[in-house]
Amino acid sequence: RKWSYNLNLLTVDNNGRSFQKTFQLKVSREKFNAANKTFSISVDSKSVTEGDSFKTTIKTTGLSYYDRIYWSVSGKGIDSNDFTYGSLLGSSYARNGSSSFSHYLRKDNKIEGNESLAIKLFSDAKRTKQVGNTALVNIKDASNSKTYSISVNSKSVKEGDSFKTT
Repeated sequence: RKWSYNLNLLTVDNNGRSFQKTFQLKVSREKFNAANKTFSISVDSKSVTEGDSFKTTIKTTGLSYYDRIYWSVSGKGIDSNDFTYGSLLGSSYARNGSSSFSHYLRKDNKIEGNESLAIKLFSDAKRTKQVGNTALVNIKDASNSKTYSISVNSKSVKEGDSFKTT
């Protein structure tokens, strides 16, 4: 198969002036047949706190140099605002059998509770044919990690007296 083509463009105007340029076109496939190929996806941390980051690694066998792998990151209540870097959809070339990408989580100071992300691989751009496993990442809500303490200046008071809290 040929994956790269040279395109020579020559244009001449009515006055005989010409312009010539050569472009190189590289072809990649929108989807591929996943038969006889292996896919795995892993993350460097299965549990992170808002404000932290995680790296996702894709490992494959049997793909050609120009086969593109599509991925998605999803979860209940998860949208692009949950990241300072990284997106919900992307694609990679697993050249030499490996590829990786990173996400940095936003510390949003909202009390949302812990959330979970699912990272999946697909053989097609429409993300209808999942290949390989699903990697899960638990996101700990940074807002939940705050602690508070209350103290009083007296262990007991009589009716009508006052006490101070701090």
